[in-house]
Amino acid sequence: MLLTYLNVRGVAFAEQISKLLSMVMLGVMGIFIVSGIFSSAGSLSHLTTVSPTMPHTFWTLLKSFFLASLGAFWGYEGWNNLAYVGEEIHQPQKNLPRALIRGTLFVIAIYVLLNIVYLYVLPIQQFIVIHENRNQIAAVEVARVIMGTPGLYLIAGLILVTTLNATNTSILLSGRMLFALSRDRLFIPAASSVHQRFNTPHVALYLQAVWAIALVFSGTFDQLTDMLVFSAFIFYGSTAVSVIYLRIKEPNRDRGFRVPAYPFVPLI
Repeated sequence: MLLTYLNVRGVAFAEQISKLLSMVMLGVMGIFIVSGIFSSAGSLSHLTTVSPTMPHTFWTLLKSFFLASLGAFWGYEGWNNLAYVGEEIHQPQKNLPRALIRGTLFVIAIYVLLNIVYLYVLPIQQFIVIHENRNQIAAVEVARVIMGTPGLYLIAGLILVTTLNATNTSILLSGRMLFALSRDRLFIPAASSVHQRFNTPHVALYLQAVWAIALVFSGTFDQLTDMLVFSAFIFYGSTAVSVIYLRIKEPNRDRGFRVPAYPFVPLI
């Protein structure tokens, strides 16, 4: 509710909060990655050791890959959210694609480096034990090995900061979606209201907060993220199909941005 109130006070104010938290996140991640690479506990053999529970058949491996991807996709969820504030971005035809592409590539690089550090420091058997324990977090255990108790507190603090930042950004961006739906008469009419002083979709933001609080009490975190990833990818696929459909149906329509390597990108 507090983050929603701060977002109601203006997009610039919410953006400054996100920018500050992002700088803290990147700084801590940088320290963690460098410390992990130079850790005496690390071994290149950890990166090539095969898990004793590794599936041996193709279909079992494929099934395991998709189940594991649910968590990974949740990590990347939000890559598209910047588009929700397209109307509030200067020169969106140029800046929106640039921000989406550069931002996604940067996040991929950070995530891959983090996972390399995890597997470099701890053997795969240890991650299996952590997973089965249910009360441990892989990043925290890796930090404990690298830096001892201070590393444990550092990563625990990082998790809090990243959660706060992700929540703030989600509130900022997703509220615009409810506002746009209402403006197009597809949602509660009141959600299209704009605050007279702050020029923000305040009703949509508060409705979103109430619904989010209700979801918190509806199940576990894993249940919510699995359901979100499953449903979100239906809409991502529909969006990609609509690009192809509209190119065929309205070939001469003026477009602010054309997808590169069409139709391969939307097909993939």
